[in-house]
Amino acid sequence: MEAMQWTGEPFKPLVPPSLFPFAALVLLVLGFIGVAGFSFSSKSVTKEFPLAVVASILLGFGSVFLFQASGVYL
Repeated sequence: MEAMQWTGEPFKPLVPPSLFPFAALVLLVLGFIGVAGFSFSSKSVTKEFPLAVVASILLGFGSVFLFQASGVYL
């Protein structure tokens, strides 16, 4: 029974929880700027696709940090 006990360290996040609201704000603002840039870019798939990928990643991580800042831990 003794071998079943966990002796590791507790989880420590890379970003301190006090920075969650700031990280959410920065990522969401940059994501929305990317979405706005998407509408102003030329109608070429080679230019729109990378911008859409970056904007969606920023908005995705920004929404996760916003949930965590509001107390909803995913």
